[in-house]
Amino acid sequence: MPKDLGYTEQALAQLAGALLRAGQGTPGEAKAKLSRALKTVHLICSNYQLLSAVLNSIAPLHYDAHDVAGAQQMLASSLALSKTGGDVAAQAATAAVTDQVFARLGDDAHRGPNAAYLARKRAEWTARAAAATGGGGAEAHAALLAWGLEA
Repeated sequence: MPKDLGYTEQALAQLAGALLRAGQGTPGEAKAKLSRALKTVHLICSNYQLLSAVLNSIAPLHYDAHDVAGAQQMLASSLALSKTGGDVAAQAATAAVTDQVFARLGDDAHRGPNAAYLARKRAEWTARAAAATGGGGAEAHAALLAWGLEA
């Protein structure tokens, strides 16, 4: 890791590297990188949005390693952080990952309520995006939304 990167940038690089490793079929390496990113973000950066993203990324790896309780705990922590911060995009992302875990478990009883929650959060995200682009001098918000960022 280059020494000129700040802690947040290091954590982002670890997250990106972990996602690449997971995509290459090396979940052990991905999990190790995500664990380092989690430690950096939590103990040094105190960046709750990034912490939520790391938790959402590591939870499926825990599930794949047959640690269902660990995966569910990480998702619950991610959701709590995103609710505390009012981060609707992170709430929707956590609900989407939770739905993936429930689908893998074959847990249709929990998928229904989770799908309803996900739909509400996506609708809330869409409404906020529309409000940000709907006048009132929100050029900066409109520019960000023009990049195609979505939940």
